[in-house]
Amino acid sequence: MSKEKQILQLRLDGFSQRRIADTLKVSRNTVARVVKACDAHPINEQELQAIDESKLHQHLFPEETRPAMPTRLMSRSFRPLTNQNCISISFRKKQGLRCPPD
Repeated sequence: MSKEKQILQLRLDGFSQRRIADTLKVSRNTVARVVKACDAHPINEQELQAIDESKLHQHLFPEETRPAMPTRLMSRSFRPLTNQNCISISFRKKQGLRCPPD
């Protein structure tokens, strides 16, 4: 069982945030973050029992599960090199070496 699910289950059992943190050996900030997310995106006890860990995380933190930004929208300086052999294009040019075409 994931920590998020355990935190929410203990919360439903009436544990304080401090006691949940001590019981599960997680930080109080972690507990507070999960509780706050549950307040923003409520889930009842039956749903909590039925949902798997990844779906629970997506439910609690939908902003963290957005797809990555498409490469075409990324700045050129952050695009990954398409050819691993061309680590430093300017260095290779100075040495008279050519990079293989993409």
